[in-house]
Amino acid sequence: MTEKVIDVPLDGEPVSRVPRVVHEFAASGMRLIVVPPGAIEIFYVLVPHVIDVNLTAVKHTQAVNSDKLVEQEIPADSLAWQPAGTSFRLRTEMRQPGLVLELDPARADALAAEVVGGGGVPDDVMDWRPDACTAALGREAIAHILQGAPMGRLYTESLGIAVATRTLWLASGNVRRAVRMRGALAGARLRRVQDYVEAHLADDLSLAALAAVACLSPSRFIHSFKATAGVSPWTWVTRLKITRAQELLRATDHPLTQIALACGFS
Repeated sequence: MTEKVIDVPLDGEPVSRVPRVVHEFAASGMRLIVVPPGAIEIFYVLVPHVIDVNLTAVKHTQAVNSDKLVEQEIPADSLAWQPAGTSFRLRTEMRQPGLVLELDPARADALAAEVVGGGGVPDDVMDWRPDACTAALGREAIAHILQGAPMGRLYTESLGIAVATRTLWLASGNVRRAVRMRGALAGARLRRVQDYVEAHLADDLSLAALAAVACLSPSRFIHSFKATAGVSPWTWVTRLKITRAQELLRATDHPLTQIALACGFS
Protein backbone atom coordinates (compact mmCIF):
# COMPACT_ATOMS: atom_id res chain seq x y z
CA MET A 1 0.00 0.00 0.00
CA THR A 2 1.30 3.47 -0.91
CA GLU A 3 2.45 5.49 2.08
CA LYS A 4 0.20 8.42 2.90
CA VAL A 5 1.93 11.76 2.59
CA ILE A 6 -1.08 13.49 4.19
CA ASP A 7 -3.24 11.50 6.59
CA VAL A 8 -6.30 13.09 8.18
CA PRO A 9 -8.98 10.34 8.34
CA LEU A 10 -12.21 11.15 6.54
CA ASP A 11 -14.28 9.82 9.46
CA GLY A 12 -12.32 11.71 12.12
CA GLU A 13 -12.14 15.29 13.30
CA PRO A 14 -11.45 17.85 10.56
CA VAL A 15 -8.41 20.09 10.52
CA SER A 16 -8.64 23.79 9.69
CA ARG A 17 -5.54 23.99 7.48
CA VAL A 18 -3.48 21.68 5.33
CA PRO A 19 -0.96 19.86 7.57
CA ARG A 20 2.64 20.99 7.31
CA VAL A 21 4.77 19.40 4.61
CA VAL A 22 8.49 19.51 3.87
CA HIS A 23 8.35 22.05 1.05
CA GLU A 24 6.27 25.14 1.73
CA PHE A 25 6.63 28.92 1.86
CA ALA A 26 4.74 31.43 3.99
CA ALA A 27 4.64 35.20 3.57
CA SER A 28 2.25 38.11 4.13
CA GLY A 29 -1.03 36.25 4.47
CA MET A 30 -0.20 33.46 2.03
CA ARG A 31 1.08 29.91 2.43
CA LEU A 32 2.30 28.09 -0.68
CA ILE A 33 2.38 24.32 -0.15
CA VAL A 34 4.03 21.82 -2.49
CA VAL A 35 1.97 18.66 -1.99
CA PRO A 36 4.31 15.68 -2.53
CA PRO A 37 3.45 12.66 -4.69
CA GLY A 38 1.78 9.82 -2.82
CA ALA A 39 -1.49 8.84 -1.18
CA ILE A 40 -3.56 11.61 0.39
CA GLU A 41 -6.48 11.43 2.78
CA ILE A 42 -7.69 14.66 4.31
CA PHE A 43 -10.79 16.11 5.94
CA TYR A 44 -10.80 19.83 6.60
CA VAL A 45 -13.16 22.70 7.35
CA LEU A 46 -11.23 25.71 6.18
CA VAL A 47 -10.19 28.78 8.12
CA PRO A 48 -8.27 30.29 5.17
CA HIS A 49 -9.41 30.29 1.56
CA VAL A 50 -7.72 27.55 -0.48
CA ILE A 51 -6.55 27.43 -4.10
CA ASP A 52 -5.60 23.97 -5.39
CA VAL A 53 -3.59 23.77 -8.62
CA ASN A 54 -3.64 20.27 -10.14
CA LEU A 55 -1.12 19.58 -12.91
CA THR A 56 -1.88 15.98 -13.96
CA ALA A 57 -5.10 14.10 -14.66
CA VAL A 58 -6.06 12.22 -11.50
CA LYS A 59 -9.05 10.50 -9.91
CA HIS A 60 -10.46 11.99 -6.71
CA THR A 61 -12.86 10.50 -4.22
CA GLN A 62 -14.19 13.65 -2.59
CA ALA A 63 -17.06 15.36 -0.82
CA VAL A 64 -17.54 19.13 -0.87
CA ASN A 65 -19.84 20.53 1.83
CA SER A 66 -21.38 17.08 2.06
CA ASP A 67 -20.89 13.69 3.72
CA LYS A 68 -21.39 11.83 0.44
CA LEU A 69 -18.16 10.82 -1.28
CA VAL A 70 -18.18 10.77 -5.07
CA GLU A 71 -15.54 9.77 -7.60
CA GLN A 72 -14.44 12.49 -9.99
CA GLU A 73 -11.92 12.64 -12.82
CA ILE A 74 -9.85 15.79 -12.35
CA PRO A 75 -8.36 17.20 -15.57
CA ALA A 76 -4.73 18.17 -15.87
CA ASP A 77 -3.80 21.86 -15.58
CA SER A 78 -6.89 22.74 -13.57
CA LEU A 79 -7.57 24.64 -10.37
CA ALA A 80 -10.15 24.72 -7.62
CA TRP A 81 -11.23 27.57 -5.34
CA GLN A 82 -12.58 26.75 -1.88
CA PRO A 83 -13.64 29.73 0.24
CA ALA A 84 -13.14 29.79 3.99
CA GLY A 85 -15.67 27.58 5.76
CA THR A 86 -15.72 24.94 3.02
CA SER A 87 -15.96 21.35 4.28
CA PHE A 88 -13.83 19.08 2.11
CA ARG A 89 -13.05 15.37 2.23
CA LEU A 90 -10.53 13.96 -0.23
CA ARG A 91 -8.92 10.61 -0.95
CA THR A 92 -6.53 10.42 -3.89
CA GLU A 93 -3.06 9.41 -5.02
CA MET A 94 -0.82 12.05 -6.56
CA ARG A 95 1.68 10.97 -9.22
CA GLN A 96 3.39 14.36 -9.35
CA PRO A 97 3.63 17.31 -6.95
CA GLY A 98 0.73 19.74 -6.76
CA LEU A 99 0.39 23.26 -5.39
CA VAL A 100 -1.99 24.38 -2.67
CA LEU A 101 -2.17 28.06 -1.72
CA GLU A 102 -3.80 29.10 1.55
CA LEU A 103 -4.97 32.70 1.51
CA ASP A 104 -5.87 34.37 4.80
CA PRO A 105 -9.29 36.10 4.68
CA ALA A 106 -7.93 39.62 5.28
CA ARG A 107 -5.38 39.24 2.51
CA ALA A 108 -8.02 37.79 0.18
CA ASP A 109 -10.39 40.69 0.87
CA ALA A 110 -7.74 43.25 -0.03
CA LEU A 111 -6.71 41.38 -3.15
CA ALA A 112 -10.29 40.83 -4.31
CA ALA A 113 -11.06 44.54 -3.93
CA GLU A 114 -8.29 45.25 -6.42
CA VAL A 115 -9.04 42.38 -8.80
CA VAL A 116 -12.83 42.09 -9.01
CA GLY A 117 -14.16 45.22 -7.33
CA GLY A 118 -16.90 45.69 -4.78
CA GLY A 119 -18.33 42.17 -4.95
CA GLY A 120 -15.62 40.89 -2.63
CA VAL A 121 -14.17 37.41 -2.34
CA PRO A 122 -16.16 34.75 -4.26
CA ASP A 123 -18.13 32.71 -1.74
CA ASP A 124 -18.94 29.74 -3.99
CA VAL A 125 -16.69 26.76 -4.63
CA MET A 126 -15.10 26.66 -8.10
CA ASP A 127 -14.48 23.00 -8.85
CA TRP A 128 -11.52 22.14 -11.09
CA ARG A 129 -11.56 24.63 -13.90
CA PRO A 130 -8.93 24.08 -16.62
CA ASP A 131 -6.59 27.06 -16.93
CA ALA A 132 -3.21 26.86 -18.62
CA CYS A 133 -2.06 30.22 -17.24
CA THR A 134 -2.48 29.26 -13.58
CA ALA A 135 -1.00 25.82 -14.27
CA ALA A 136 2.15 27.43 -15.70
CA LEU A 137 2.43 29.65 -12.62
CA GLY A 138 1.90 26.60 -10.42
CA ARG A 139 4.67 24.65 -12.15
CA GLU A 140 7.08 27.54 -11.70
CA ALA A 141 6.14 27.94 -8.02
CA ILE A 142 6.57 24.20 -7.36
CA ALA A 143 9.97 24.06 -9.06
CA HIS A 144 11.13 27.20 -7.26
CA ILE A 145 10.05 26.05 -3.79
CA LEU A 146 11.46 22.53 -4.29
CA GLN A 147 14.82 24.14 -5.05
CA GLY A 148 14.68 26.08 -1.79
CA ALA A 149 13.40 29.36 -3.26
CA PRO A 150 16.83 30.31 -4.67
CA MET A 151 15.54 33.57 -6.16
CA GLY A 152 14.32 34.77 -2.78
CA ARG A 153 11.15 35.91 -1.08
CA LEU A 154 10.42 38.66 -3.58
CA TYR A 155 10.09 36.22 -6.48
CA THR A 156 8.18 33.61 -4.46
CA GLU A 157 5.64 36.12 -3.14
CA SER A 158 5.14 37.46 -6.67
CA LEU A 159 4.29 33.95 -7.90
CA GLY A 160 1.81 33.48 -5.06
CA ILE A 161 0.08 36.79 -5.78
CA ALA A 162 -0.12 35.92 -9.48
CA VAL A 163 -1.80 32.57 -8.71
CA ALA A 164 -4.21 34.18 -6.23
CA THR A 165 -5.09 37.08 -8.53
CA ARG A 166 -5.80 34.83 -11.50
CA THR A 167 -7.90 32.45 -9.40
CA LEU A 168 -9.99 35.21 -7.80
CA TRP A 169 -10.73 36.62 -11.24
CA LEU A 170 -11.80 33.21 -12.56
CA ALA A 171 -13.80 32.29 -9.45
CA SER A 172 -15.71 35.57 -9.68
CA GLY A 173 -17.21 34.28 -12.94
CA ASN A 174 -15.62 37.11 -14.92
CA VAL A 175 -18.92 38.93 -14.49
CA ARG A 176 -17.36 42.00 -12.95
CA ARG A 177 -14.75 43.97 -14.78
CA ALA A 178 -11.33 43.86 -13.24
CA VAL A 179 -10.58 47.02 -11.32
CA ARG A 180 -8.31 49.37 -13.22
CA MET A 181 -5.25 49.98 -11.09
CA ARG A 182 -3.52 53.31 -10.89
CA GLY A 183 -0.49 53.93 -13.03
CA ALA A 184 3.12 54.73 -12.21
CA LEU A 185 4.63 55.26 -8.77
CA ALA A 186 5.00 58.86 -7.69
CA GLY A 187 8.60 60.04 -7.68
CA ALA A 188 8.85 60.26 -3.89
CA ARG A 189 7.54 56.72 -3.42
CA LEU A 190 9.91 55.33 -6.03
CA ARG A 191 12.86 57.06 -4.33
CA ARG A 192 11.84 55.59 -0.96
CA VAL A 193 11.78 52.11 -2.49
CA GLN A 194 15.16 52.64 -4.17
CA ASP A 195 16.71 53.89 -0.92
CA TYR A 196 15.27 50.95 1.02
CA VAL A 197 16.53 48.37 -1.46
CA GLU A 198 20.02 49.88 -1.58
CA ALA A 199 20.18 49.91 2.23
CA HIS A 200 19.01 46.28 2.49
CA LEU A 201 20.59 44.78 -0.61
CA ALA A 202 22.26 41.99 1.38
CA ASP A 203 18.90 40.92 2.85
CA ASP A 204 16.34 38.48 1.46
CA LEU A 205 13.97 41.29 0.43
CA SER A 206 10.26 40.60 0.54
CA LEU A 207 7.52 41.95 -1.68
CA ALA A 208 5.47 42.88 1.38
CA ALA A 209 8.32 45.04 2.74
CA LEU A 210 8.82 46.92 -0.54
CA ALA A 211 5.09 47.49 -0.89
CA ALA A 212 4.92 48.84 2.66
CA VAL A 213 7.70 51.33 1.90
CA ALA A 214 5.63 52.54 -1.07
CA CYS A 215 2.43 52.58 1.06
CA LEU A 216 0.70 50.22 -1.37
CA SER A 217 -0.66 46.69 -1.27
CA PRO A 218 1.71 44.07 -2.76
CA SER A 219 -0.41 43.48 -5.86
CA ARG A 220 -0.86 47.20 -6.55
CA PHE A 221 2.85 47.77 -5.94
CA ILE A 222 3.80 45.18 -8.58
CA HIS A 223 1.56 46.89 -11.14
CA SER A 224 2.69 50.43 -10.32
CA PHE A 225 6.37 49.57 -10.12
CA LYS A 226 6.34 47.87 -13.51
CA ALA A 227 4.48 50.83 -15.01
CA THR A 228 7.28 53.07 -13.72
CA ALA A 229 10.43 50.97 -14.19
CA GLY A 230 9.32 48.86 -17.14
CA VAL A 231 10.27 45.64 -15.33
CA SER A 232 9.04 43.68 -12.33
CA PRO A 233 10.37 44.50 -8.84
CA TRP A 234 12.27 41.19 -8.77
CA THR A 235 13.99 41.89 -12.10
CA TRP A 236 14.91 45.42 -11.00
CA VAL A 237 16.33 44.27 -7.66
CA THR A 238 18.30 41.49 -9.35
CA ARG A 239 19.84 43.96 -11.81
CA LEU A 240 20.76 46.25 -8.91
CA LYS A 241 22.47 43.37 -7.11
CA ILE A 242 24.45 42.49 -10.23
CA THR A 243 25.52 46.11 -10.69
CA ARG A 244 26.64 46.34 -7.05
CA ALA A 245 28.58 43.08 -7.38
CA GLN A 246 30.34 44.34 -10.51
CA GLU A 247 31.31 47.55 -8.71
CA LEU A 248 32.77 45.61 -5.77
CA LEU A 249 34.67 43.28 -8.09
CA ARG A 250 36.31 46.28 -9.78
CA ALA A 251 36.98 48.30 -6.63
CA THR A 252 37.99 45.66 -4.07
CA ASP A 253 39.91 42.43 -3.73
CA HIS A 254 37.24 40.82 -1.55
CA PRO A 255 36.60 37.09 -2.07
CA LEU A 256 33.74 36.24 -4.41
CA THR A 257 31.78 34.64 -1.57
CA GLN A 258 32.00 37.84 0.48
CA ILE A 259 30.84 39.96 -2.47
CA ALA A 260 27.98 37.56 -3.16
CA LEU A 261 26.77 37.78 0.43
CA ALA A 262 27.09 41.57 0.47
CA CYS A 263 24.89 41.77 -2.62
CA GLY A 264 22.24 39.34 -1.45
CA PHE A 265 23.35 36.35 -3.52
CA SER A 266 23.33 33.61 -0.90
